[in-house]
Amino acid sequence: MQGQGISFEVEAACSRYRDRVATWQADGAPVSFASYFATIIAFAERLQAARVGSGSAVSVAFQDGIAGRMLVLALLRLGATVLPNLAAHPDIPCDLRLVQRPDPAGRGAELVVTPDWICSPTRLVPVAGGGRMVKSTSGTTGVPKLRVVDEIGLATRLKRSAKLRGRAGGAVFIGYNPASSPGFSTGMRALLAGAAQANQPATAREWLAAMIRHQAMLACLPPGSFEQLLAVAEAEGTEGLRLEEIRVGGGALSPGDAQRGEALFGCPVVNTYGSNETGSIAHHRPALSDGMLGIVGRVYPDMTLRFVDDSGIETNPETGGALWIKLPPDLWVRDYPSGQPLCDVDGWQATGDLARLLPDGRLQLLGRVSDALNIGGDKIAPVLLEVLTAGFPGLDQIAVFRAPSESGTDQVGLAVVAGDGFDAVEFLAHMAAKLGPRYPLALRRLDRLPMTEAGKIDRAALTRAHQDETRNQKETSR
Repeated sequence: MQGQGISFEVEAACSRYRDRVATWQADGAPVSFASYFATIIAFAERLQAARVGSGSAVSVAFQDGIAGRMLVLALLRLGATVLPNLAAHPDIPCDLRLVQRPDPAGRGAELVVTPDWICSPTRLVPVAGGGRMVKSTSGTTGVPKLRVVDEIGLATRLKRSAKLRGRAGGAVFIGYNPASSPGFSTGMRALLAGAAQANQPATAREWLAAMIRHQAMLACLPPGSFEQLLAVAEAEGTEGLRLEEIRVGGGALSPGDAQRGEALFGCPVVNTYGSNETGSIAHHRPALSDGMLGIVGRVYPDMTLRFVDDSGIETNPETGGALWIKLPPDLWVRDYPSGQPLCDVDGWQATGDLARLLPDGRLQLLGRVSDALNIGGDKIAPVLLEVLTAGFPGLDQIAVFRAPSESGTDQVGLAVVAGDGFDAVEFLAHMAAKLGPRYPLALRRLDRLPMTEAGKIDRAALTRAHQDETRNQKETSR
C-alpha cells in the first residue's frame, strides 16, 4: 500500500517524463520534470537538516506557487503533516512555519526559505511514509475548517478525478491561487499526467498571453477568473489560442457565460463540482443546460445521493433539500486536529449544499445550507431568486444573500455589479413585482462581488457587510 502514496507517484512521474517541461519559472525559463524532482529532494535535505521528519507539523505560508508546491511535496516525502497558512487558526499546534520572509508578528518558530535552497541534492532522500496534508475549506460558512488526507488518500483522489474528468492532452493553465486546495489539486493532476503547467500571473490580460505563449490546451480556473478572461478575450481576440477545454470549478457557472465562452474559445466549457470532504462529485457543460442555473451534471457512479429537510427527514429527490453523499471508503477524510471522521459509519457525508435532482438525473445546486434565506419561516435558496434577475438591462453580476433584520427574519439581499443602463429603482420594482410584498429587499451596489480563495461568491461576507452597515447606521442615528 505504501507504494500507492503521492510521494512514490510523483517520483515515478518525474522519472517517466524527466526531459519534458514540468512548469515555467516567473521569468519564463522552463523547468524539466527531472529538475522539478531534484529540487524537491534538495528541499527535503534542507528540511531534514532543520530536524523536520515523521510526525512534524509544518505550515507552508508561501506565496511562490512553484516553490510552495515543491516544499509541500518535500514535507510529504519526509512523513510530515503539511499545514496550510494558519492565520485563521492561531490555536492549531505547529512545529515550524516555512516563510519567504520573517514574520514581524513572531508567531512561533519559522524557517526562511531562501533562493539558495534551489540547488542540486547530494543524495536521494527516501520516502518515509505516513505523510499527511491538511487542507482548508473555502470558508463560505465562516472560519475555514481543516481536513486531513494521508499520502495514499491524496494519490487515490487525484487518480480518480483524472480518470473521471479526463487527462490533459498538453500544457495546462492553472488559474487558481497556487496555495488553495483546487490550485494544488489541479497542479498535481498535471504533474502526474506529465503535462506542463503554467500558473496564474497577475492580470487577466497576462493569463491570456500565458495561454498563447505556452500553447495551453486545458485551462482550469474559478468562475470569477473565467468571467475576467471572457471580458479580455472579447476585447482583444483569441488569435493563437489552442485551448481544447476549459474547466471551471469552485462555484456554479451561468449557462450564458458558458455559451459565450464556447463561442469565443471554440472549445467545451465544463463546470466541475466537488469538495475537500468528498473529492470530485460531477461535471457538466452548462451551455447544454437549457438556461437553468446551478446544473452540475450527473453524480459519478461510485457515489449515492440523498436529500434531507431541516429536521433531518429524507425528502423527495426532486423536491430536494440538504445534500448528503455516500462516499466510497477510500475517499473518507477526517477533521483536523480532532481526527474525527466526517462521514457516518456507512459513509454518508453532509456536503453543506442545498440541491435537488432533476427528472433526467442531473443534480442542480441551489446554494449553501448556511446561505438559505429565512423569509417568514420559509427557507429559500439564493439561486432560485437569482434566476428572476436574468436579462435585466445593465445588470452585469448578481448575488443574492441573507440580509438579517431586527425582526429575526431575512431580507433578500441583492448585491449587484452594474453596467451601463442599469436603473436601481427599476430593478427593485422588477424584483418586487416578481416576489411580492412578503420578500423585503435590500440592495447593495459593488464594483466587484467578494470571492473566496477557491473562487466562490462569498455570500457570508456580503451578509457580514450588511450587518456591519446596519449596525453603523443605527449607532449614527442615536
